[in-house]
Amino acid sequence: EVHTEDDVLHMETLPDFEGTLGQRDSELLVSYLTAPYIRIPLILGFFASDDRVYSLKAKRLRKLLERSLSEPSKYLARAL
Repeated sequence: EVHTEDDVLHMETLPDFEGTLGQRDSELLVSYLTAPYIRIPLILGFFASDDRVYSLKAKRLRKLLERSLSEPSKYLARAL
């Protein structure tokens, strides 16, 4: 189970998402998933690059992106 960036660094094997991502990109993406308040912009930026947008052909990555964008989460209250 992965909860922090340290957990990602200690993983022996990382998912390759149907062969669409290398180990470096996979580590980067999985570490982005551990950042609660900045997760969405990091993930969108990750897939916005010309070389990674095509990795969304993998169904598992499309689901990951969709669920990251629509996952309910706790946010800090806005100061008035």
